[in-house]
Amino acid sequence: IPSSFLAAAILADSATARRQRRSNRYSANAAKQRPPRPRSLVEAAAEGISMPNSMSFDMMGVGGAYIKGNSGSGKSRKEPKKYDVEAEVDIEYTTGCGYLLTFSFKHDDNFPVPDQPATQCDPVIDPPAIYEYDELPYLAGRQIEIPFPSEIYEETGFASQGIDFNPCGHPPFNVFNVPHYDMHFYTSPLEIREGWTCAPFPPAPAICDFTSEQTSASGRAFFNVDTIWTGVYNNTEAATFQPANMPNGFTCDMSAAVPVMGTHCHNYATQPSTAEDWTEPVLVMGSYDGNIAFLEAMAPLSFVSGQTDNDFGENVVYAGQTIESLPSSYNVKYDATTGRTTATLTGRRVGLAACEEELRG
Repeated sequence: IPSSFLAAAILADSATARRQRRSNRYSANAAKQRPPRPRSLVEAAAEGISMPNSMSFDMMGVGGAYIKGNSGSGKSRKEPKKYDVEAEVDIEYTTGCGYLLTFSFKHDDNFPVPDQPATQCDPVIDPPAIYEYDELPYLAGRQIEIPFPSEIYEETGFASQGIDFNPCGHPPFNVFNVPHYDMHFYTSPLEIREGWTCAPFPPAPAICDFTSEQTSASGRAFFNVDTIWTGVYNNTEAATFQPANMPNGFTCDMSAAVPVMGTHCHNYATQPSTAEDWTEPVLVMGSYDGNIAFLEAMAPLSFVSGQTDNDFGENVVYAGQTIESLPSSYNVKYDATTGRTTATLTGRRVGLAACEEELRG
């Protein structure tokens, strides 16, 4: 797919397109964030506990520390170092009741980038290697959540953006275990997702227990994935349960259910063969209680930094689509001159009532 297809599709008709524009600038220093997660996986690994090689490590104890927030204990503590990704969000409306949602940010050079990953990113080493700047383990993810204006939520169905920098990456090992960004477009605001709790998996309390049935409704919701029947009539052996409102071939990993986020899903068959082969963004989606929890563009640090421009985009087709506002395409572009990365989603507006007159005219 040509890397410029998204811009071409939008700009080709720019002379006649009727657009409205709203812009809002957000600093990471104003974002809502949570305190560091426990490093339970480090302890588990040190004790020789074997963990599944899956996306479930995404936000585990070794990769899920939040860089700001208060401890919730009521006790004073040292103010953690803050990062600023100079985030901006923008929305445009196009003819035909479409939206063009863009989110841009700039990599903060203060983020840790391991220069000795064999030791700095080894979960077996206890205590783990600490990054001096913020006094957190290299293994910990630095995560920032930025709420969207209500207009964007109402028109696109996306409530906030999570900018998650993973210095050591996460599994599958030798695929995504390199420094990278997880750019989550969440469909529910943080205030709601804070109720997405579950009984933890004992060796790694930062994920939901997938070895036995959850005892609460909120916990069971992580394992309630909406699916579409793709079986052949009178041939049940050929049947599959494809996650609905996700691309064909996506699989939801039940060991990747993360509180406050959802259950991670992606296409394992099309993921890069090795970490060295990972050069372009990968699409990930999330599920919670039968609904889409997020859409995520996951990009290696090499794609969003350096002296060379990068541009990647692709169309997205969803199996059993019932959510019309889901993006029909996404694009991630890095501008080496400005150092900014822009993630763009193109889709159909949720607030279609405002478009009825335009469609009739």
